[in-house]
Amino acid sequence: MEKADEPKYGSSRLTIMASVIAILLVALVLAIVVPQLIKADKLDIKHASFSESSFVLEEHPADINPGRAYVVYTNYACPYCAGFYNESKGYDYTTRLLLRDNDNERFNSQALVSAYMLKLYREDVSSFAEAENWLFNNQGDWVFLDNQDVLDCLNGLTGREWTENDLQDCYKELEEVKKAAPDDLEFVPALFADGKCYNEYMLSLFEG
Repeated sequence: MEKADEPKYGSSRLTIMASVIAILLVALVLAIVVPQLIKADKLDIKHASFSESSFVLEEHPADINPGRAYVVYTNYACPYCAGFYNESKGYDYTTRLLLRDNDNERFNSQALVSAYMLKLYREDVSSFAEAENWLFNNQGDWVFLDNQDVLDCLNGLTGREWTENDLQDCYKELEEVKKAAPDDLEFVPALFADGKCYNEYMLSLFEG
């Protein structure tokens, strides 16, 4: 009887290792690419539907990340704005902080927070980015606090010792943003480009 060949363990191990590495590489590519494809499909601003608007693309003194083709009006106390912030990371747009009417107690400290963040942006962009991320992702920890408690919270977060008086100039600028807001700005977050309003598109992001 002819003896069967001895198994080639070395070759088999190399084949298995190569297969495992290939699988891991595919998994890595999918982990990186698929979320970006989903994101691009969900936030495909360049191909999004829009309506004509009287909005004129020009810089405002209170702009954050100024000079971009798209402008997003937002508010740190708004849960939908937090959702848009997290979905739109990596997209290049100008932020305009919009003061809402105090028709809901979650917006009681919005003016102080917005003025604080505008001042922080001008002094330290890195600290601003960290504070913005915290505000949007921890709204439940601060939106119902009074002004002094929120101020203490932000100062502790950023290492500042600012008072409400330090924020008055920024607050006045934000009031001007509100006065100059386009007539077709119906809610936040709101997205505009020169002559374009993306209300329908923004609503579609949150319908699902």
